[in-house]
Amino acid sequence: AHRLRNQKGKLLECMKEISARGTLQHGFQSRVLMTGTPLQNNIQELWTLLNFIEPYKFPSLEEFDERYGTMATREQVEGLQQKISPFMLRRVKEDVAND
Repeated sequence: AHRLRNQKGKLLECMKEISARGTLQHGFQSRVLMTGTPLQNNIQELWTLLNFIEPYKFPSLEEFDERYGTMATREQVEGLQQKISPFMLRRVKEDVAND
């Protein structure tokens, strides 16, 4: 997924095209993204990944950025956490490593 974060990248463009073909041919297209790379607190990168997974739920970068871009209030942070929680699985070192 870390290679798909650039919304103007060729890889993302190709993956969207492949997904669209799968949807046309089979009526659906499942998408899973895995990354070990943090998002670096970039709301645009987060939106790009969410838009790839669920383009109908996250159609507009402008609206997403307007709503969550500044992260100036607790309500914004909690709202974003609630909105993306169905799409996130986060493992922390304490859960998987026995050092």
